[in-house]
Amino acid sequence: MTHYSEEFRASVAAKLLPPNNARIAYIVKGTGVPKDTLYDWRARYRNKQGISPPSCKSSNQYSAEDKVAVIIETATLNGNRA
Repeated sequence: MTHYSEEFRASVAAKLLPPNNARIAYIVKGTGVPKDTLYDWRARYRNKQGISPPSCKSSNQYSAEDKVAVIIETATLNGNRA
């Protein structure tokens, strides 16, 4: 199990939170940190900073690019490969 310093976690989490809102897939490629770990860090730092998760939108409020990104990021959840 890899241990990351608090400073490293905070710097990565800052990229995932507003105003940056970097995509998880982009951060995974840049850091090698597993996506599940990044989701956890983002949730923890949101709570720590009192940031609410973005409100849910209906599917027609997302761009085609956002929809494709979600499909790619979640494809492996069901054992499928993108």
